[in-house]
Amino acid sequence: MNLVTTWLEIEKGAGKGITHAAEDLSAATGLYADTSAIRKWESGKRRVPPLAMGHMLERSLYEVLRQEGVSIGRPAANQAARRLSPPG
Repeated sequence: MNLVTTWLEIEKGAGKGITHAAEDLSAATGLYADTSAIRKWESGKRRVPPLAMGHMLERSLYEVLRQEGVSIGRPAANQAARRLSPPG
């Protein structure tokens, strides 16, 4: 399991497929992301750009903590994700 896989699973749980998740990521970050790039990031064949990593972390951290039984508000989780994201 890695950040990309976790993010995709969370997006899938929200009713989004990989294509829609890629479109959302592109719109949020200004990066070009398609399903091929995301699969390469997921497999480790390509490094995840820092902006994409930050977006995925912000979208995933709240849900991962909730699944692990940690009670935290979404704003606090988003702030923590921003603090943990790589520069970029």
